[in-house]
Amino acid sequence: MASDARLSLPCRLPSLLPPPVLLLRRCSCSTGCRAHQPPRGAASGRRRCPRAPAAGAGLAPPRAFYYDQKAIMSNEEFDNLKEELMWEGSSVVMLSADEQKLLEASMAYVSGNPIMTDEEFDQLKLRLKKEGSDIVQEGPRCSLRSRKVYSDLTVDYFKMLLLNVPAAVVALTLFFFLDDLTGFEITLLLELPEPFSFIFTWFAALPLIFWVAQAITNVIVKDFLILKGPCPNCGTENLSFFGTILSVSSGGSKNSVKCTSCGTTLEYDSASRLITLLEPAEA
Repeated sequence: MASDARLSLPCRLPSLLPPPVLLLRRCSCSTGCRAHQPPRGAASGRRRCPRAPAAGAGLAPPRAFYYDQKAIMSNEEFDNLKEELMWEGSSVVMLSADEQKLLEASMAYVSGNPIMTDEEFDQLKLRLKKEGSDIVQEGPRCSLRSRKVYSDLTVDYFKMLLLNVPAAVVALTLFFFLDDLTGFEITLLLELPEPFSFIFTWFAALPLIFWVAQAITNVIVKDFLILKGPCPNCGTENLSFFGTILSVSSGGSKNSVKCTSCGTTLEYDSASRLITLLEPAEA
């Protein structure tokens, strides 16, 4: 693939690949494997270990459903296969359409038969990163081509939620102040018998407070984004803020951050969602 980070497959890819050898004579699973348990109403005998073909079979139904728009097995059969894979600790059937496509593209690239261009692969991978998919989170890694060390960025939703807390407190204060000015008429509305109290609380009061809090936050902080990721040098998680606070911009899509643990200078790129370990300046 074209990007510097494309040569390494997603960290979960090896666990999703079907084993290359199917054990037909002897099951290598633990004693709790279902292959050791004879079916009901039948004599015990040797059966094929289900772990080997299950992972590969788990890719076929989503592929046919997403790409060919047809079902190759019934809902009951797919539920049984899904339960079997989840019992074995696999999450292959829980992939979305884009994750399924990325996984197949990575497998095809390794086998020497790419199914998409480098640009399409990079765009798909970036889209999954922005959606918060775990399958593209590879951790610290290096590129032999560019001789740089990278790490992935993810959105820190908790810190972004905390940015709305001050505005929410102000909105609640205004709400109680308005209640006091009206002679506690709003409190009387909240104490109405059901279902009127429920309707007023969840469809009038809370949406109004949320809208006021969002409006106050957007006046102070605009287009904000908080990204976090492990330092490629020591693995310590660091944060970086992107956005505008009171018309003061953070500096665009790239920020320079010093690791709080090792002091290494890092470059945070919100466009590519990557952390780059910057080379020290030559004296």
